[in-house]
Amino acid sequence: MPDLQSMTPGQILADASVADFITALGLGIARAQTALDTNSVSQLPEFVKPLDGLDGRSLIELGLSPAFYHYQHADLSCSLQLTLKVGEEFSVDAGLSGSYDADGESSSSGSSSSSETESGSSTLTRERTAEMAVTAVSTGTLSVGGRSFELAGPDALARIRALQDAVTGDDAAGVPRMLYEPPRDSFEITTDAPADQVVTTERTVAFLGTGFDSGMIRIDTNEDTSYRLNDDLTVETTSQADLAAYAHHVAAQIDAHPDFTATAYPPDTPITRVFFETGGRQIEEFTAEGERRNENARGNLEGMAEMSREKDIELVVHGYADRQRFDGEDSDERNLDLSRQRAQEVRDALISYGAPPDNVTIVAHGITETPTSGPADQVRWRCADVEFEPPMWTVLVAATSPSASLSGVTPDDLEPPMGTGNAWFQLIDPRPLSLSGRSVTIDGTAFPLSGAAGG
Repeated sequence: MPDLQSMTPGQILADASVADFITALGLGIARAQTALDTNSVSQLPEFVKPLDGLDGRSLIELGLSPAFYHYQHADLSCSLQLTLKVGEEFSVDAGLSGSYDADGESSSSGSSSSSETESGSSTLTRERTAEMAVTAVSTGTLSVGGRSFELAGPDALARIRALQDAVTGDDAAGVPRMLYEPPRDSFEITTDAPADQVVTTERTVAFLGTGFDSGMIRIDTNEDTSYRLNDDLTVETTSQADLAAYAHHVAAQIDAHPDFTATAYPPDTPITRVFFETGGRQIEEFTAEGERRNENARGNLEGMAEMSREKDIELVVHGYADRQRFDGEDSDERNLDLSRQRAQEVRDALISYGAPPDNVTIVAHGITETPTSGPADQVRWRCADVEFEPPMWTVLVAATSPSASLSGVTPDDLEPPMGTGNAWFQLIDPRPLSLSGRSVTIDGTAFPLSGAAGG
């Protein structure tokens, strides 16, 4: 049987045997003529039989005879309409088993979906979707179109991420996108560790340990200013053509010293950017377009969270998706939802590091901000950006060696609430963790901490 799914209507019509159709039509006419003649011959006995009502005469004697119908010629006009319907089944079956509570009660869940397409003068497409839930102890396999994928990993999140990579990476499975949504469960989490070393929320535990010194300067006025970094280093700056030029001038003057780097950020420019893999929403390091992405991303988010907490600074997380399309008519909606999930992932990380929840909002952009030129797959737009609210010119300064430090900085605006003018408004100091003898308690169960790491 030919592959009708891949054929055009013209190819299908060309493949049909029109000669066979005309032959069958001609034979049908001939058989009809034979039936007419047979019917006429069968009437002859009635025409030659004497009839009492005719004084013993027959119909033949009266000049009557059976009628013989026949086709002298035939003009054949044929209109051919070809309709082809191709049905294709696609199934997704999930067979998962596991213990869902302390009593060992087990359960399983599965879902399936199907699609059907019609080719010819019209096309009907139905989106194929399926949903499944994975708990902390779920095990088993996922079957997609006859392909089996093991649910394996050290924890639920690792298992679902591995499953996502395996299914979308298998062309035979036919699943281009697979998204996950973590549960929003809450727990009672407490700790006896110092608040500047361990931060807990209703869902997370974060250990706050940083490396070298870093800090931020607010640029409000275009005027000569001396910036003291420590006892050994003071950087002199002079007014420039405008505020933007002055901010870049400050960054350049500090960056000229080998123990420090400095970068100027305009208003509405992200202070921190987190990238995501295609279809993904988890924060992790990966390589894209030949570059390593998200190096020290969580360290940057930790610093932003500390700043928001200590200075009561509001942050806005903007989520984006590139121009790759989902199958189905709701592609824009699903990309918008993906960008929202990415922004939510970054917001959750900021809150886990101690940022006040009321200080962090999210904005989902979907693909509306994506440039239309270039490839659809662009890691630059698979991201979430963290910006200040309200926007302001800032210079981010970071030490590049253990011997460099930021101390006794001036001018400073380190005590909340934050004011105005050119000034250091945030410092992030290195904090070695010392957690021996401390613990974290989650829903009544204590987990001991050992030294600089969890036990």
